[in-house]
Amino acid sequence: MTADSNNLLVQLHTWAHRQDENFTTDAFAHLLGRLVSDAPLVGASVLSCLTGMDLSEEEWAGATIDTQVVTPHGRPDMRIVTATALIFVEVKVEAILERSQPEAYLRALQEVDDSLVTRLVVLTRYPAPDSLPPSVHSVRWHEIEEELERSIDSMEPGVCRYLVEQYREFLAHRGMASLPVRSGVSGGIRSYQEEHGVDGPLFRGKLRSIDRLREVASLAPLADLLAAMHRAIEQSSWPHQSLTMSAGADRGGWIGWNIDRLKYFFYLWFDAPEVVMYQTCYPPIDPSLHDGQLGQVYEDHIGGRWEHSLDLGSVDGFFELSRERQQVIMVEFINECLEAIHRVEPGDRAD
Repeated sequence: MTADSNNLLVQLHTWAHRQDENFTTDAFAHLLGRLVSDAPLVGASVLSCLTGMDLSEEEWAGATIDTQVVTPHGRPDMRIVTATALIFVEVKVEAILERSQPEAYLRALQEVDDSLVTRLVVLTRYPAPDSLPPSVHSVRWHEIEEELERSIDSMEPGVCRYLVEQYREFLAHRGMASLPVRSGVSGGIRSYQEEHGVDGPLFRGKLRSIDRLREVASLAPLADLLAAMHRAIEQSSWPHQSLTMSAGADRGGWIGWNIDRLKYFFYLWFDAPEVVMYQTCYPPIDPSLHDGQLGQVYEDHIGGRWEHSLDLGSVDGFFELSRERQQVIMVEFINECLEAIHRVEPGDRAD
């Protein structure tokens, strides 16, 4: 599934990028409203995913959805009202969720009639902060896209199905959907090189966001792979504090994820992009602790490093697998790497 010139939302967004968050929210609210009225079973499943509330299909079918509703404590991006519930949704695309926003909207909900069940939802591209109050329900954009994907199989051809397809394509174009990784990463990079040469921005480490990569059609497979790598890191068994995209120009160029401010890297080289690498960086590891069973160690100007690789092309049928199965394979690889790294990191000698 790729977004192209046939997608109205993608085309309109080029004129509304200064109102990115409002555009994305209003388009989503419009989609929800059409689903509620014309495809109520799908509308109920998507609203349940969004809110985390288990209401009856009949109650969801009577829901009203508004945007930018004024309250005494601020203006939530979306309001959903049913016969028994009032829900505020705060939407974030790139912007950071400010701590004062949930607190203000929770105060507004406390002033609602006691006969209504209330909930505050934050819908974000990136993981919500741990500081959110327990009563706030958090959901990610990729979860919404996945629910739309599950729902579309039950929909008859028509306007609602078309709107769902358009919105899913829009989320994919924005890098807000977790798409299956398809073959063509190497071919796309070669096509880019033929057009831009070895001095193109990609090979000079100048393209450092999935959105920028998706602006170039030939780099869409690379963007899908990097998005899947990002999600695999998030789903791995060890906690992390930060993920930022990094890129460089040495050896023809590389790109990937900087984890916890140079502690680890999960990346690939452009001359072999189907091979993903997991590497320690700083602080340096102790090469003498490596048992030789997994990965390799070496020393450079930083100190000792450990590195291990996964050739996705050697995994039988990887690029034809479902998104979920691809994710399991990469998460298992990262967890295996982290277990091996634990044995060679500083401070583990006494273990």
